[in-house]
Amino acid sequence: MQSKNYEVRFYKETYNDKGKILAVFPDSITDREASTGNVLCYSNIMVQGEAEIEYVAGLELATKAESWSLFSELRGVFKVANKYAMERGLNYINLTPVFADEQEQVA
Repeated sequence: MQSKNYEVRFYKETYNDKGKILAVFPDSITDREASTGNVLCYSNIMVQGEAEIEYVAGLELATKAESWSLFSELRGVFKVANKYAMERGLNYINLTPVFADEQEQVA
């Protein structure tokens, strides 16, 4: 059983005034987990899917304060998934967040 560090970046969606945050997993491009030209993403309350890379490239990174609620939710989702994986001897994932106000990776 091995762990994998999986980067997650948080962006501010621009199509609404509510400041909705989008979690994006850039590793999904190189790991071929998303369709060609897309990247895996997660919004809130279990809303997941893909977004076009061009769309994400036009978004602004969100700050830690703006992203914290969504990051906390994601940690809860991955905690459950990782427990399931470890019980079955499968690989599990460590999330490595990237925020606009902390351009370096945060543990």
